[in-house]
Amino acid sequence: MPDTYDHITLMCRLKAAQRRNKELESGERYIQLEELHQKEYNVYEHKIEKLKKELADAHKETIRVRNYWFQVLEDMLREFEKAQKRSAQELRKMEIRALNAKSKEMMHWIKQPFSDISFMKRHPDWKKNRERI
Repeated sequence: MPDTYDHITLMCRLKAAQRRNKELESGERYIQLEELHQKEYNVYEHKIEKLKKELADAHKETIRVRNYWFQVLEDMLREFEKAQKRSAQELRKMEIRALNAKSKEMMHWIKQPFSDISFMKRHPDWKKNRERI
C-alpha cells in the first residue's frame, strides 16, 4: 500500500511538472506571469502617484499654515507695539502730571509764610540759634 500511494503522488507531481514545462515552452505561463507582474506594477505605480500627490498636498498645506501663523504673529507684534507706545505715552503724561504737582506743592511751601524755607530766609542766623528754636 505505501508503494501505491507514493506512485500516485509521484505521478501527480510528474503531470504537474509536465504541464508547467509545456506552459513555459509554449509561452503561456510566461505571458500569464508577465500580465500578473504588469497588474501588480500598475497597482504599486498608482499607490506611488497617490502618495506623491498626498505629499505635495501636505507640503502645500504646511506652507499655507506657516504663512498664516506668521501673519497672525506679525499682527500680534503690531498690537503689542501699539500697546507699548500707548503705555509709554501714558507714562510720560503721568510723569509730567507728577512733576507739575510736585512743582505746585513746592511753590505752595515756598509761598507759605511759616514754612521752614521762609523761616530760614527770615532768620539767616538760625544755625547759631538752633538750640533756642
